[in-house]
Amino acid sequence: MLLHPRAPLVAGTLALLGIAAYLAVFDAAPGGFTSAHAQIPGVSLLGNCDKCHSPAGLAKGCLGCHTEIANEIAAKTGLHGYLSNEGETACGSCHVVHGEKDDPLVGALAWGEKGRSGFTHPHVDFRLVGRHDSLACESCHEIKDMKPFALPAFPALVRSHTFLGLAQDCTRCHADPHAGGLSLDCEECHSQDRFKPAARFDHDTYYPLRGGHATARCDRCHVVTNAGEPGGSLHFKEVRGIRCVECHENPHRVNWGQECESCHANDGTPWTAATARVTPDIHALTGFRIVLPHATVQCEGCHPANLPFAARYPDPRSSDYRRNETHCDGCHADVHKGQFAATHSSCLDCHEATHFVPARFGLAEHVTFALKESHVAAPCGACHEVDAMTQVRTFVPTARECEGCHRDPHDGQFAASPGGCRDCHGETHFTPAHFSVTDHDHTSFPLAGAHAAVSCRSCHRVDSTTAVRRFKDTTRECKACHRNPHGPQFTTELASEDCTACHRAALDTFAIRPFDHAKRTGWALTGAHATATCEACHGVRKSTDARGIVASVRVYRDTPKTCDSCHRDVHMGQFREGENVACESCHPSTRTWNDLAFDHNTQSTFVLDGAHAKVPCQSCHPSVKVAEDRFVIRFKPVGRECKDCHAFPER
Repeated sequence: MLLHPRAPLVAGTLALLGIAAYLAVFDAAPGGFTSAHAQIPGVSLLGNCDKCHSPAGLAKGCLGCHTEIANEIAAKTGLHGYLSNEGETACGSCHVVHGEKDDPLVGALAWGEKGRSGFTHPHVDFRLVGRHDSLACESCHEIKDMKPFALPAFPALVRSHTFLGLAQDCTRCHADPHAGGLSLDCEECHSQDRFKPAARFDHDTYYPLRGGHATARCDRCHVVTNAGEPGGSLHFKEVRGIRCVECHENPHRVNWGQECESCHANDGTPWTAATARVTPDIHALTGFRIVLPHATVQCEGCHPANLPFAARYPDPRSSDYRRNETHCDGCHADVHKGQFAATHSSCLDCHEATHFVPARFGLAEHVTFALKESHVAAPCGACHEVDAMTQVRTFVPTARECEGCHRDPHDGQFAASPGGCRDCHGETHFTPAHFSVTDHDHTSFPLAGAHAAVSCRSCHRVDSTTAVRRFKDTTRECKACHRNPHGPQFTTELASEDCTACHRAALDTFAIRPFDHAKRTGWALTGAHATATCEACHGVRKSTDARGIVASVRVYRDTPKTCDSCHRDVHMGQFREGENVACESCHPSTRTWNDLAFDHNTQSTFVLDGAHAKVPCQSCHPSVKVAEDRFVIRFKPVGRECKDCHAFPER
C-alpha cells in the first residue's frame, strides 16, 4: 500500500531501521491518513507504523488486516486474485492511505487512465455490456441483503459498501421472477440488453408457438404465484397444460368427442382454417346435418367471418336458438316478413328442405280458401301479389272476396250484396252467371211470361257514360226496353202511365187488361162487337215516326165508327148517300145482321098494304148477278109499276 510519494526510495531502509529510525534520519512526516484508515484504533503518525509496514513488506502488512483480500489472492479469485497472476502484489500501486482525509481508498490511481467508467470487470466472466454498462458501480456494489461487513480484526468498523461478496448470478441483484423454477444462469435465456423477451430462449424446444400463441403473454399459459401482489413470480416449469382445453374454454358449446387439433392446427395457419377440416360427420354433432341443399354452401354462407364468434356460432342451448334443420329462419331472412309466425313455426310446413321453390303447399293445404274450378289452375301470384310498399308477396292476410283479386265489372252496384260475387257467379266461370229466372223472382221485377226467355242484356244495357252494364236501378217501364208499336197514337198515355195504361201489368201476358171501350173511346162494344177481336176493327197502316222511319202501325186512335169502315157493303152502294152509309137505319142491332128495323111504309116510297104487306122481300127484290161470281139483292132502283112485278095475262 502506497504511504507517501517518497516511500519507494526508502523502502529498503525502512525494512532495516524501522519507522522510528526513518523519521529520525529524514525527519519527514508521510502525511495524514485517509478516512478509511484514520478510524483504526492505535494508528498515528508517531507510532505503531509497524501495524502496516511489516518487515516482510508492505503488502504483507496490508494483507495482515485485509484477510478477505488475502483469501482471494490465495484462491486466485476476484480482482485481487486476477491481479496477483500478473506479478508481485503491490497494494500501493492502486490504493492511497496517507493523504487527505477525504481521499477515497479506491480513487483515480486504482481506476487508471480510463477512469472509473472504463472499468470492464476483466477479472470475472460477467462483463458489463448492454444495460449494465450504463449502471453506476453502487447499483450493484452496495450492501443489500448481506449482513454488515467488517474485518475480523476490526469488528466495530462496519463498512457501508464493498466491492466484494457479489455472486455472478443475476438473482444476487435481481429478484427471481421464476420463483426458483428455472436455472440460476439467467443468461441461458436472457441477455443484458433487455430482460423481455428472453432472446436466447427457444420455446420450440418445449412447445412450438404458432399463430395466436406466438403473441400471447407468458402468464396466459404459465402459472403466476401471488398474482397481482408485489413479488409475484411466474413459474415457467409449471404450465396450465399443453392441451387446448386446459387453457382455453371450449367456445363451441358442443361435445365434439375429440381433441381440438382434429380441426385446428398449431402450425401458424389461421385458427379459422379449421372450418376446412370439419367433415359432414363432425358437423352433424351440432344437430345440423350437412345435406342438400346445404352441402354446396360455403361455411361463410352460414357463419360470416365478419361477425363476432358468439354471433357467428350461436349457442344451440339458448332458448332462442333457431339454427337447426327445422328452423330455416335461423340463417335465412323470412321472405314473408312474419306473415306465418302465428300459424307455421317452421318453413318446412310449406317448403321442402332441399329447395325453397316451388313450395309443397298444394290444394289440400289451401284450407283457408278452398281452391276449386278455375282457381285450381290459377298461379299463386295471381292472388298473392307483391306489396308495392314492402316489396313482399302478401299471403296473410289475403282477401277471400272476389274483388280482392278481380276488378269489379259492375262498378260497385252490388257492394251491399251479402254474398258478394258468389250470389250470381261461380268459380268455374264468370259468364254466364248462375243468377236464374227463379232468382230474379226475388227481386223487385219477377220474370214471367215472355220475360222469362229474354236475355239479360236485352234489359240490362251498357251505360254509355260509364261503359258499365247496369243492373241496379234498371228501369221497370215497358217503354225503356220495348219499342212503341203504336207510333204517336198514345203519347199522352205513355208519358203518364207507361204501357200499363192499356196492357196488363202482369208479365205473364201482354194482353189488354179489362178495357172499358165505351168509356175510353165513346164506342160501346155490344152484340157481336163484344166478341170481335181488336184486329177486326183496328187495322194496320204505314206510319212515319220522328226519325223518318216508316213502320206498319195498328190504328187505334181515330178509328172510324161507321159499319162500312169494317164491314163490306153487301148492297154495293145502293144505300150510299154521299160518303156515309147509314147501315144502322135498317140494321140497328149489333147482335146479328138479320135483325132488321126497316119500316117500308115510311122509309121507302112504296107503301106496303093489302096483299103487298104479306109478300116476301125477295119477291120484289130479286138477286141479280153483277159479276161473274157475285150476286147482289137489288133494293135500288126498283120499279113501282104493277107491270114491273106482275105480268099482263093474255086473253
